[in-house]
Amino acid sequence: MNRSAAPATLPLPPASGGRREGDPPGRRRWVTIEDPLPLESGVRLPGVRLAYETWGQRAADSSNAVLVLHARGLGQARRIAHITYRSEPELGSRFGGAPQPGEEPGRGGRYQVESYLDHHAAKLVHRFDAGSYVALTEAMNGHDIGRGRGGTARALRRAAMPALVVGVDSDRLYPPPQQEELAALLPGFDGLRLVNSSYGHGGFLIETGQVGSFVRELLPPSSPLTPSPLLHEELP
Repeated sequence: MNRSAAPATLPLPPASGGRREGDPPGRRRWVTIEDPLPLESGVRLPGVRLAYETWGQRAADSSNAVLVLHARGLGQARRIAHITYRSEPELGSRFGGAPQPGEEPGRGGRYQVESYLDHHAAKLVHRFDAGSYVALTEAMNGHDIGRGRGGTARALRRAAMPALVVGVDSDRLYPPPQQEELAALLPGFDGLRLVNSSYGHGGFLIETGQVGSFVRELLPPSSPLTPSPLLHEELP
């Protein structure tokens, strides 16, 4: 998109885009959609006014214009991530180079693997706003159990409870060497358990038999449960 030159007297508004009537317009421009705008939920929004901003110098024929849509960017990020989550052998055996039924890749159609990735992109886009997902991702990336505790190794050495560390041998998101490092830092832990799977990071959700056997190693045999009296308390 293009950014027109703006008078120096107008400060750039916050990146959040939040604005109330009467606030300085900054470099924003507006367009009004007079017809009701239908949403996927079936609701129709009347009198929609959209703000937009342009960067750079637009060509006379607008051939250099690029419309930035956050939802499309989130969907594309999901497609790329999903290729990392799942393994190449799995995707190859499930889809190979087969076209999507009823579509011709040579004429604008998709391959089956593209349809699969489009499906997962659409699921994420419908669940999360792109901005909120960025905030969630930054929160996860910034999580550090060693912060304020003398570092990761020192923090883990304080964990005296029984622990189980399980990795998936084909996991490229959290590869086994990282799980081995975690297991080595936990006191009294006798080694990493590995799930054998061709499903990559998703293997722990699919190989339930292997995961269940490892969990049974950690947990004691079941004993009859005594219901808590709180569960049987009558409400006033």
